[in-house]
This record gives sequence, C-alpha cells and structure tokens, in this order.
Amino acid sequence: MIRSWDKLTIAKWQRILDIESIGFDWYEKEIEILSVLCDKSKDELLKLSIGEIAEMKKAMEFLSIAPSEKLPTSVMVGDIQHIVHYKVTDKTAGQFVDAMTFTKDREKVNENLHNVLSIFVIPKGENYDGSKQQERAEYLREHLTMDVAHPMAVFFYRVYTVSLKDIEASLIKKNNKMMESLLRQLERKKATKKFMRGLSQLIPLRKAMRPSGMKSQIGV
Repeated sequence: MIRSWDKLTIAKWQRILDIESIGFDWYEKEIEILSVLCDKSKDELLKLSIGEIAEMKKAMEFLSIAPSEKLPTSVMVGDIQHIVHYKVTDKTAGQFVDAMTFTKDREKVNENLHNVLSIFVIPKGENYDGSKQQERAEYLREHLTMDVAHPMAVFFYRVYTVSLKDIEASLIKKNNKMMESLLRQLERKKATKKFMRGLSQLIPLRKAMRPSGMKSQIGV
C-alpha cells in the first residue's frame, strides 16, 4: 500500500484528484481513495472489517502534508535517468509552443501535469522532440512520483507561466511591428503601380497631342 509521496505516481495522484472533484459522500470518497492507494477494488475493500479499514486509513495521512519543495536537477524515472531543464532561454520554439498549449487553461493544471513536465524533464543525452512528447508524457505519468513532480510543477507553473506570457507578449509586439512594415511596403508598391499606370496612360495621350513631324523631348 502507498504510504508516502515518493511512491505515489502522477497517474494515481490525478485519479485521487478526480475522486475529490466528484460529489461522493466522505465515506465513499475514502473508500475510492483507498482503492487507488492499495490497488484493491471497491468491492474488495467493502468486504474488510471496520478495524482493517481504520488501519488502512492511517496510510492516507501523508496526503494532508505537502511534499518537499526541493528542486532536483536530475531524476531517475523508472529505469531512465532524466535531466530537468529549468532555464527559459534554453528552450526551443517547439517547447515554447507546447508549454503555452498545456498551461493556458488553469482548469486543467493537474490534468496536464505530465504533459507540462514532459517539456522540461528530458531523458539524459536527448533533446526535446515534439513528436515524442505524448509518449514521454505518458511515461512520466506512469512512473514519475509526486515527491519530485510536485515541486517541479509548482516551479514551472509559477515561473514559466509568467515568463512564457512575457515572451508571448514580446513575440506579438515584434509580429505587429513586422506586419506594420509589410503594410508600409505594400502601400509603397501600390503607389508605384498607380504611378506607372498613370504614366502608361499619359504617354499615348502625349503621342496623340504631339504636332505632326515634331520629335518628342522624352524620346517617345
């Protein structure tokens, strides 16, 4: 049975949060959470004595104590060593886009926990690869435990959501300037075309108005 954060995976934590959000009565909620922590079905638990359930409930006490806030620089997930990349400036455009996608909806913070962490927690010796994001996210969901996932998640949501919004605002500002420049160029091209059309209409008119036998001063 799970009795500490270092044994509770992201997947099981998300399941517990789902249970908390459902309108169970308190006793039904406790049975559902115990089912997650001890990998027993609800029916199996209901066959146990009150005393046995009471003993098992003591294991749930760790859920009321927040995990450590210590941030790891590397972490072993399953049997794969991962490096945690904290610096915003080291991120690729792909990481930026994916991070914005998974953090824009605050109502889905916990639902997207493994997706967000997969952007910054990368297998050692590898680089971020958007085509592998979902696969890596699912691996973290099933194997990364909340004793390290929680402090990293708090850091990324506190720091990165602010940083990413600043970067997004900067990109929008640059994009607006680029669009203004392109519009100015377009207006200049339109003005040039208008001038050329006027000139092309003027030349035949001058030919028609020229006295017979008189040479043009502009070589026409």
